[in-house]
Amino acid sequence: DWDEELGTGRNEWYIQTGLEMTPNDSQERINLCWEWQHYLIDEVLPCLPLFTHENDNYTLQLLVFNLREIRPILGNRHPCSFYTNKSSGLGVRKAISYAINREEIRKVVLGDDYEIFHHPISPAFNEWLNPDIFNFCHNLQVAKNYMAVTGFYGYWPYDWGGYGAWPDWEDICSPKTPSISVNGFGLEIAVFCLTICTISFLYYIRKRRK
Repeated sequence: DWDEELGTGRNEWYIQTGLEMTPNDSQERINLCWEWQHYLIDEVLPCLPLFTHENDNYTLQLLVFNLREIRPILGNRHPCSFYTNKSSGLGVRKAISYAINREEIRKVVLGDDYEIFHHPISPAFNEWLNPDIFNFCHNLQVAKNYMAVTGFYGYWPYDWGGYGAWPDWEDICSPKTPSISVNGFGLEIAVFCLTICTISFLYYIRKRRK
């Protein structure tokens, strides 16, 4: 129901064929994009419902594939075989997200000139960014775990590779917690220095009393 913003059903602006996607970039990249569209877009568009930002502008343009629509696999609403409080379609979508190596794609296709982010908002809009937004890093073990939970392998694994059956993304993709520092020293070094100083001070006081 698009009027109620529930995000189900086919978009009223669904496009069957013939959408030209042109980046606001160099002519060389525009030509590359156009060649790619001729090769793939007529095959992709009839298969995936999509909605697109209708007004061209230089701030934000979106092309979004709706993977939540009810479909036999990606949009399956039936509970996971081994995790009944989650849908199997959600498990498959998460498995795909963890299986994609975005960093390798970025390096091979774009080099180091572009940044990976997991939402349609440009990093330049700092005040609009949610620091706790979901992100998906490349982790084949977690992808296999999600497929196992959905029942793809037909059995409950004994070894989850160090992760749970339905792990939180923070436990997988968040950067390592930075070590607490005191004036540039790591926590361990700071504790060691404070301990030495305390012992030295107590020794000095005791010696003065004698």
